[in-house]
Amino acid sequence: MTPNTSDTIPLLEDLRHSPHVCMAEAARAANRALSRYYGAYLDSAGIAPGQASLLMQLYYLKDIPVADFAARMRTERTTMIRNIAALERAVVDAGGDVIETSPDILTKITGKDNPQAVAGVFAEWDTTLDAIDRSSANIWLVAQALRDPGNLGTMLRTGDALGAGGLILIDDCADPFSVEAVRASMGAVFTQRLAQARWEEFEPWLRSGAGQLVAASLRDAQPYRGAPYSAPCFVMVGNESRGLPEPYEMACDLRVTMPMKGRADSLNAAVAAAVLGYEVLASL
Repeated sequence: MTPNTSDTIPLLEDLRHSPHVCMAEAARAANRALSRYYGAYLDSAGIAPGQASLLMQLYYLKDIPVADFAARMRTERTTMIRNIAALERAVVDAGGDVIETSPDILTKITGKDNPQAVAGVFAEWDTTLDAIDRSSANIWLVAQALRDPGNLGTMLRTGDALGAGGLILIDDCADPFSVEAVRASMGAVFTQRLAQARWEEFEPWLRSGAGQLVAASLRDAQPYRGAPYSAPCFVMVGNESRGLPEPYEMACDLRVTMPMKGRADSLNAAVAAAVLGYEVLASL
């Protein structure tokens, strides 16, 4: 059945005019509408209804004519094909391999029921302190014994947002290349420098050049607002449950405290790094 190009979708009318709708209802209605009213029209344009379903949910509350929706989907599909082709050329030019596979295999590779169209496999790179050029950025994030890969990935993402140089992992941290950490980083694992070291390696390296080590602490600390930060500033947070060991805190150039106005006695480690990192950014 080919719809009239001036029509909207009858099956979505009730949802469109209802003040109480949920995405699950929208998804079911969109799938029914796509199947019944859009099938032949989208097939003729080379657009699979399954690919259109998610976008349809974004349009269900508006009076969007069928022709406008189909045109938008054709543009989206053309852009996607062009971007994938450019990515394939870049991979081949860089000496990589491009392997086309099925959706089922991609689901198994990624561990996701609804994976995106492209997945990448990369060799791990050098994560020694020698890979860090401290002069390349004003802010660096440091995490000690951070065990949650989600927190680790969030710190990478935070570092990217701050314009930080990267993340230095001290002692026994989660694997920065684990699926959970990479996914939580939202791509920042590729934009931030990564280093892994023991404290016994990190402290002499830090003191061998310029650098201020700052930690959130309750020991002889001053308010984090207005503290005398200087670049390059290394913002350090500790383990999620234990915090930083006392010798590590005492080795810092500056210890700061953040007010806790509620009943919680601490912030999540990645959140603390973000709050402190933005204060440093504002003051430098």
